[in-house]
Parts: sequence; structure tokens; C-alpha cells
Amino acid sequence: MIGTEIGPYIILEKLGQGGMGEVYKAKDTKLKRFVAIKVLREDRYAGNENRLRFLQEARAASAFNHPNIVQIYELESLAGADCIVMEYTPGRTLAQRMKANLLTVGEALDYAAQIATALAAAHAAKIVHRDIKPANIIITDEGVAKVLDFGLAKLQYVLPPADSTLTMGPLTTPHAVMGTPAYMSPEQAEGKCVDSTSDVFSAGATYYEMFSGRRAFQGDSVFNILSSVIGEEPVSVRSLRPEIPKAVERIIRRCLAKDPQARYPSGQELAVDLASLRQRPGAGVFGRRTVALAVTALVVVTAFGGWMYRVNARTRWTRAEALPQIRALIERDDIPAAFELTRTALSYAPDDHDLRQLWFQVSKPAGLTTTPPGAQVFYRPYNETKAPWTLAGITPFENVEVPNAFLSLRIEKQGHEPVELAGFSLLWPGTDIPLTAAGQLPEGMLAIPDRAIPNGFPPNPPLPSYFLDKYEVTNRQFKKFIDDGGYRDSKNWRQPFRKDAREISFEQAMAHFRDGTGRPGPAGWELGAFPKEQADFPVSGVSWYEAVAFCESAGKAVPTNRHWRRAAGFSMFADILRFSNFTHAGPARAGENAGISPFGVYDMAGNVKEWTWNAVGERRSILGGAWNESSYMFTDPDAQDPFTRGLTYGFRCAKYPAEIPAALLDPVRRETRNYATEKPADDKTFENYRRIYAYDKTALDSKSEYLDESNEYWRKEKVTYRTVYGAERMSGYLYSPRNAKPPFQTVIWAAGGDAHALRSSETGMRTQLFSYLLQTGRAVFFPVYKGTFERRLADGAGPNLRREANIQYAKDVFQSVDFLENRPEVDSARLAYHGTSSGSWHGVFALAFETRFKAAILSAGGLLAVPLPPEADAFHYAPRIRTPVLMINGRQDFAYSFEEQTQPLFRLLGTAARDKRHAVFDGGHVVPTQATMAETLAWLDRYLGPVTLTR
Repeated sequence: MIGTEIGPYIILEKLGQGGMGEVYKAKDTKLKRFVAIKVLREDRYAGNENRLRFLQEARAASAFNHPNIVQIYELESLAGADCIVMEYTPGRTLAQRMKANLLTVGEALDYAAQIATALAAAHAAKIVHRDIKPANIIITDEGVAKVLDFGLAKLQYVLPPADSTLTMGPLTTPHAVMGTPAYMSPEQAEGKCVDSTSDVFSAGATYYEMFSGRRAFQGDSVFNILSSVIGEEPVSVRSLRPEIPKAVERIIRRCLAKDPQARYPSGQELAVDLASLRQRPGAGVFGRRTVALAVTALVVVTAFGGWMYRVNARTRWTRAEALPQIRALIERDDIPAAFELTRTALSYAPDDHDLRQLWFQVSKPAGLTTTPPGAQVFYRPYNETKAPWTLAGITPFENVEVPNAFLSLRIEKQGHEPVELAGFSLLWPGTDIPLTAAGQLPEGMLAIPDRAIPNGFPPNPPLPSYFLDKYEVTNRQFKKFIDDGGYRDSKNWRQPFRKDAREISFEQAMAHFRDGTGRPGPAGWELGAFPKEQADFPVSGVSWYEAVAFCESAGKAVPTNRHWRRAAGFSMFADILRFSNFTHAGPARAGENAGISPFGVYDMAGNVKEWTWNAVGERRSILGGAWNESSYMFTDPDAQDPFTRGLTYGFRCAKYPAEIPAALLDPVRRETRNYATEKPADDKTFENYRRIYAYDKTALDSKSEYLDESNEYWRKEKVTYRTVYGAERMSGYLYSPRNAKPPFQTVIWAAGGDAHALRSSETGMRTQLFSYLLQTGRAVFFPVYKGTFERRLADGAGPNLRREANIQYAKDVFQSVDFLENRPEVDSARLAYHGTSSGSWHGVFALAFETRFKAAILSAGGLLAVPLPPEADAFHYAPRIRTPVLMINGRQDFAYSFEEQTQPLFRLLGTAARDKRHAVFDGGHVVPTQATMAETLAWLDRYLGPVTLTR
């Protein structure tokens, strides 16, 4: 059971077990609290009666909201078994407490009174517990007694049918002995019908043990114990402990009367006597006035006192637990959980100033409407596909608050197709979602509406509504296309085939579209079949021509660049990237990842790249990035030869109800820049740039935040230190290898564009990109540079702010080298810089001034094609670099054109020709991983020296 997920709960440890169920401690991942979960024991599943009794426990206890009864939250199910989710109360059972030490008279009296008030509440609701005993009473760390385990509870009377909460019939028949022998009433031991007086007897047996330190009824077998219960009187409590007040002896004796009529009728009367005794511990026999006072005391204790207890307890919980937890959730960017916890806390303390301030932070008003209105709108956290849906309201919204976070939405209205959406701003006032009548959606497709939904992609030029595949086309679907003669029937292949700048025939083209065994089909297939057990994985290894033919055979079309981008919704890409397949571990089953677009489309980010219609010169656009690429490729444009059949190239189809504007089919134009006609800044001008990057060395004031030693290959330490500008602090992550001895050669890492998009370095840092360096004995330092992760710039930052951030990024590199020079485990004489894509571009500025690097690797980078201010243009800085530089690029890279952006940067580098190398491979923006690793390791061995491994 440990680690099992039950709804939003994760099992942590086993707490114990009883006659019917096993109890586990669990974590509520939604409200971030601990709960207890009771599961019916497997050996108790025989027959339906036990299951009904188990459910009866939940229904019985859920009727109460009492400080001395463990609260029931809800019922869950695990593999068909019912589970009761209840309040987790740290502490010990009364049985454990008594085993450890004899209770003082004051402690015993206090617990006895609390147990009586719990019974009073149960009996007032006509519920008999039937198993009161020390093991079923928890004493919390605060000294509160709580009754639990209503597994044998039954109704004392038949309730009116209108009382749906407690309408449960008797589950046991007369003569069935249920309960625990040493605490049973005589009538219960004989299998007779029981009522509230039976609980009073069990309470008396429990009290006897609390005050005396021994059980009232004993024996060496169940038979002997039951015989003692039925026919023997226990010895006097005061004979065992003379300090026990006479009134206590009298109360216990009355509880343990063999005749039910001689006992207290219920817990209510028992509570009266105990309440009075707690006010006057030395009292003896009660007079009429004392009894009257006791009745009044019961009213106070059980009504006002109970109410005050709950109010004070909830107030204490709000201040001591809820507020710190809410702030911690906000710090972790878990706004949906913070929203739920804040809403709960406000129900207890609606006027708390701090809670109100936090509420404004974690909530936002929702103004959603639908066409037609009257739809139910549900939400859940964007990344939690297994979380239950929460009803936000019915459209049109009025006075509706939702979490101020990325959410997944589900909209339902009878007679219409359900709609699933995602994003941050879908619930802004003024947003209207059109609903599609049931049966009007093409199979497997979603409607992308024509109206603007505020997600950063206004329809300009206008895009009439259209349909798009919910998932990428799968191997199963493409196999059917092949089996139906898709490669033989030329009617689906209407686009002219152009290969090497000339047109070729249908037969010549088909010769290119073969699998690894020469059969028609995608690259990577064998014998016309896809890999085993991958029927529902996205098809890959297909050319643009094959994608177009498949879609046309289904009466659809490959989406245009504009239609694809509209459905992708780039304004939410920071969150979609975290939950999409950029794992570098291979493709995933279609729809397996939680990252969906604003319109509910799966896998538009990552998994496989997707062909779109538009030409880009002789190439065709392919978007979204693949599982083996960096996540910034979701938004970066790419285009490849339409005959290319990369093993990460796939597609989905669109369907247009009306003819689309011709302009949307036009080729996409790229901005280019001819660096051959430009001249870098001269020395005098560059000195002005140098002053911009100059900095005064200041105290680092470095601190270690934590050390994580959980990985078998490396240790991870998070550190913080001061920047050289303003009063900011920055953080960094130092990874030290376990298989080498310090001082370590160290590589300062700079990630690509995803670092500028993701919110948190804790969750956004992907060690798989540099783990090979650690496994070969080198340390890696990953600073959080200005403009990245939690230090990223605000949306809408202007050009001056971005230019200043670029300068600060370089200064962060300088300060990070200063930091490493002060670390004894780092060999500061053997440092290297590694930048990927945008990290490579930023590296040009840093390397132009930083001379302490002995080597540098610039991967998947180049000069930018857009005009830039000269002081922010890498073109003027590259000639000033003297560090040995390895550049790694793909020949077909569309983000940085090999001819126009990559080669000019390499030629411009001021590094001596013998100390620079340009490793170029067939591929796009991300070149083969093994080739990248081999080139990088060889370069580091050459300029930093080889590493001697210890294991």
C-alpha cells in the first residue's frame, strides 16, 4: 500500500489495524495536509455485510462535527474497495497512553468527561457506537480525547425517511456478538439487542481501567472474559487507588450496572455528572440542586463550550498552520492548492486580515459566458490530470472566484459536446466560449472557434472556426492508411514532388517512402509494421508529402502555419512546457502528457514535431519541437526539406468547414541579414562597450541553501550570492561528481530559451542535458542568470530593459566565476563555459571579456538575423574572444541558418584558428546527442585535461 495513490491521497505509512480495517497515514496532495485512510481488510471481504458495515461507519461518523469525534472527510475507492478518509490526529491511543503510565486522577477525569460528551453527541443522533474501548480513543498531543472507529455503530431507532444522512438499517441480527469482550455490556455479550446504555457500560469499563490501571473484567480466554462481564462485579476502584474520589467510584459503578435500566440512559446524563464533578472534584453525593446545576453545565459544555472549543481550535489552526502552509504553497507556485486552503481558512476566520490579503493574491474573479448559456464549468490544476473536477459555477458567471493560476477547464451542457480548455486568462470577464451541438464534431477532432479568447493570439488575419485533431496521428491510424492502399493510390498525392530543385514522378517519389526493410511505410518501421506495443504512439519518420496524403485521404488537410499556432496558444507556453514530452527519453503515447493547449489539444508541445502546410523557400514548416529537443523549440520556427523523414517528424490534421483565405497558404518569409557586408566595431568603439560590462568586485556573501545527496552519481548544492549590480541576490546549483576527487574541473552551464520561459529553476532544470559531464568526473555549476527562471523579465518588458538584462546576464557569469574561485572543491584554474542556443548567444558577450575560462562550447547557437543595437549585437563581440571555442551545429538548423548565421559567427571568432573547431552534423537545431557528447568531452580533455575516475 505504501506509495499507492487513492484519489488525491498518497499512502505514506501504516498506522495500525483493527478487527475490520487497516489504517494508513496519507498526504492530501490537493490541500497539502495529512489524513488517515481506513481500508477494509482483505480477509474481511467475504460477504456484503462487512462492506455495508464499513460504509455505515463512514455514514455514522460523518454525521458529526464534534471536537471529541474524529472527523470523516469523504469516501474513496481503491480497486473496488471502499476507503474512509478521515482526520489525522497525531497522538497515541488511550490504550497506549495507559500502558506507558498510570493516569493521574485529573487526567483520567478530563478524558472521561470528553469521552462522555462524544457519546452524548452520538446518542443525541440516535447512534450507538458498540465498541467503546481505549484502543478506539485517541489522545492528541494537545490532550484532546477523540472517539473513532464507528465500524460497529448502529441506529438505535428508525429515523424519518427525510433524514437521508443517517438512513441506514441494522446490519446485525439478534444473537450476533459484536464488539471487544473486555468492554462489552452483558446484553451485548449475550447477543441481545443493544441501545445507548450499552455504550455507557463500555465507557464504564474504560473509565475503570483509566482510574485503576487494570481492566474491570479479566480472564485467560474470551469465554472467561465474557463470563466475568455477565456474572461478576469488579473490585472497588478505590480499593486499588484510595485517592480516587467517592463520586468517581459511584459514577463507574452506575455505568457498570448489569441491569441496563440501572445505568445512565445515555452519554448525555453521564456527561452531566462528569461535568459537575470536574467543577467540584471533591464532591460526594449529588443533591437535586447539584443535578440541576450539572444539567446547566452540560448545556454549557456541550453547546457553548463545544462551540468555543471549535472556534478557538480553528482560530489556532488558521494562524499556526494554515497561514504558513498557504505562504509555502504560494512560494512553490502551487496556487490552486493555496486557493483551496485559503478558502477553507476564511470559512473559519472570515475577518482575518492576513487571510484576506492572501485571498486577493491567490484568487481572481471569473467572468466566463458560453453560447448558449447555462453550462456547468469545472476546473482543476493544469498539471493534475487525475485530480477531481471542482465546479466553478454555471454560465453566465456572477460573483465567481477561481484560482489565479493556469487551469484546465471542462464545460458541460446537455445536448452539446463537452469542451476542455486550458490557460490563465480563459476566465477573464468578457470571455465567451461557443459550444458545439452534440454530434456536430468530426470524430477525434476539437473545435477551434473564430472568436478571440484572450490567450495572446488574436485572430489577425481573421481565422474562421475550424477543427483540429485532438491528438497527433498515431501508428495505428497510419497503418490503416497503408493497408487501404494509401501508397498505391495517387489520388491522395496531389502536390507536385520536388526533389533537389526539380520535379519528379509519383513512382520516383514512392521509392523514397520506404521503411527499413524496403516496404512502403514510415522510416523506423519494419516489414510495413510499427514497433511492437506502439499502436497508440504518434507516427513518426514521415515526410511532409506523406502527412499531406494521409490527411487528404481522410477528407482533411495538414494545418497551415497560422492555424497550428492559433490552436497552440503560445501565451501559456511556460506552463505547457513543464508538462509536455521534452524528456529526451523517446516518444510518449498520444495524450499521455498533461500539457494541453488552450483549446484542449494534446502534445502540440514536444513528443513529435508536426508538419504544417506553408513553404519556407524550398522547405516546409514543421513546428512544436520533439521529445529530443529543448522545450523552447515549441515556439521557435523550424522548416525542413519536405522529403526529410526524421524519426521525430509527425503531424496532425485540420478540417476547414469553409474555404480558408489564400494568404494563409502563402510561403512564410524569413528575415535575413547579410553579415558579409558589415564590419565589426573598431577598438575605440569597443572600449565604450567594455565600460558597459565593467563591474566592481563586491563581497559575495554566499550561503548554502541545501545539500541534496540522493543521486548515486552526484551531489547537488543550492547556493545564493550577491550580484554585482543593485541589491539583488542570485542562486546557483553546484553539481559535484561522486566518481572523482576534488578539486574538480567545472563547467558553467547556460541553458537555452526554455530558461527564459519557465518559472522555477527547481522544477525547470533538466539534469539529463549535462549528466554525462558529471558521470565522466567533472562538476557542473548552473547559475540562475538575470532573465531566466524565477528571475525572468516581466511580460511586455521593453527593449531598454531587455538590453540591460543582457548586460546583467554577462555580469552574472563574471560573478559566478568569482564564486567558484572561492570554493575549495573547485579547480578554478580549469573552468569551461557551455551554452546552448540562447545560452550560446549570451556566451559570446561573456567570453569577450572573461579570460578565466580555459575552454568554451557554444552549441546550437549563432548570430541573430534581426537588426540589433550595436552594443547588444554579438557580431561586434565575437572578434574579441580569445578562449578556445568548440561550436556544434546542425546543417539543417532553421533557428540559426548554417550559411547565414552559424558560419559567420565561427569565422568572426577572434580565437586562434588552431584553438577553434566547428563540428557540423546533419540535423536541425538539436544535433545527435552522442555526437554532441563525444565532441564536448574531447574538447574538455584537450583544454582542461583528462579526468581520473575513482570508480
